[in-house]
Amino acid sequence: MMHLVSIAVHPDYRGRGLGRKLMRKMEEEAERLGVKGIWLEVKAGNSARIFYRKLGYREIIRIGRYYPDGSEAIQMVKELS
Repeated sequence: MMHLVSIAVHPDYRGRGLGRKLMRKMEEEAERLGVKGIWLEVKAGNSARIFYRKLGYREIIRIGRYYPDGSEAIQMVKELS
C-alpha cells in the first residue's frame, strides 16, 4: 500500500483537470511498481472528498482530532489492479 500525503494544484490552474491527471499518473506509476492500493486522509469538511470519490476512493474510517486544529479526518482507500 502507498500513502498519499498531499496533492495540490496552484489556484491559477484549477478547474482544468490537472488534479485528476496528476492522480491518474501517480496511480499508473504505483501500479507499474506493483503497489496494490493507495490510502489518504482528507479533512472531514473538505470538498476534496468528492474529488477522491469520483476517482474511485472509498471512505473507510473517521479519525477524530487528526489535524493540529483538532478537526477530524476521513481515511480513504483505493485498490489498484
